[in-house]
Amino acid sequence: MNTSIETALNTLYQRQITNREQILKEMLRVKMMLKKIENNSSILLDKEKFFQLMKKTTEDDLG
Repeated sequence: MNTSIETALNTLYQRQITNREQILKEMLRVKMMLKKIENNSSILLDKEKFFQLMKKTTEDDLG
């Protein structure tokens, strides 16, 4: 298995995200955020702004 995928899955398991629906939801959250920050990677420098953007971007669709 790809090391990056293995690392991501281990992180999810550590956070008790273990069933298929939860894992898929988190994968969608990551994909949505990658698309959102595509043209604004500077947001990654500020954890709080990134978290707020993630909540605003994904909460309505993914809960």
